[in-house]
Amino acid sequence: MGSGTYFLRDGDTLRVVGDLTWDVTNAFDQACRTLVAEVEGSPVVDLTEIDALGSTHLGILAATALEAVADGKELVIRAGPALERVLQVSELGRMATLEYAGGP
Repeated sequence: MGSGTYFLRDGDTLRVVGDLTWDVTNAFDQACRTLVAEVEGSPVVDLTEIDALGSTHLGILAATALEAVADGKELVIRAGPALERVLQVSELGRMATLEYAGGP
């Protein structure tokens, strides 16, 4: 993967480390789809180490949330203060549970 981005899986959680840039879009999409397919309960995408999120990656999160709902699951998106406003404005909370980690 480019740009030093890693997708770390720990049980029901996919933790994203690094920058979500265009060159990791397909890998991020695949990691999210695999998470939803393999987790029995509520899959979690942990973005607490991400400072910025573009529209393409927001779209992937929305598609992942809809896929989870279709499977009878609810996606949880965990983010830090840097992404809180972006996620609120995107209204992803209508499709997924949004959790925010504390600020500095």
